[in-house]
Amino acid sequence: GSVCFVYGEAGAGKSRLVDEIRGYVHSEGGLFIGGKCFQYDFRTPYKVFSEALEAFVDKIKRLSSRQQLACTTQLTKTIGMLGAEVVKITPQITELIGTPPELTELDPTKERVRFLITAVDFICALAMKDMPVVMFLDDLQWADEGSIDILSRVAERISGFPLLVIGSYRDNEVDAAHPLAKAMEKLRSDNIDVGMIPVKLLGVHEVGQVLSRMLI
Repeated sequence: GSVCFVYGEAGAGKSRLVDEIRGYVHSEGGLFIGGKCFQYDFRTPYKVFSEALEAFVDKIKRLSSRQQLACTTQLTKTIGMLGAEVVKITPQITELIGTPPELTELDPTKERVRFLITAVDFICALAMKDMPVVMFLDDLQWADEGSIDILSRVAERISGFPLLVIGSYRDNEVDAAHPLAKAMEKLRSDNIDVGMIPVKLLGVHEVGQVLSRMLI
């Protein structure tokens, strides 16, 4: 498994590029799920992961009973009695794991650590050997810091899982002080391998070439 970032200016075709992967993933028996960040909704914690997990729930419910059982078994085994931590991201996950027991109260620091460990383990367990998962997180320049924190920890943990997480962002809106830039810099300093794919706007010459090929 791995994490990959696709970056470029607005309108460069980042989302379109990633969307091209969708058909291939489905043809290989995998799942393509995603979430999107919005400019004025960055105060909603874990919003982008909430959307991605809700898409996952919807797609799992359409699978065969055997596949659903295999998936829910893996997920419940992974999180044990800590399912309520995942419910903090989206209550809809109870449609797969059932209603989890109440959590033991801890001091805030320990509760935060417990949440992050459980959330990351759960996300990594979404994929199975016969059902790889591609998760697309769009417009990360508007992501809340909690989502960026989860993404960073997923990048540290994802190796060995059949899971690909693709994050897109507008690089002209992410400076060195941005939480996403800081997270990526820390991953680099910790020697965590992440893919980086730049997407550039087409110039007049490139647009002319594309149009000429379409007309021939």
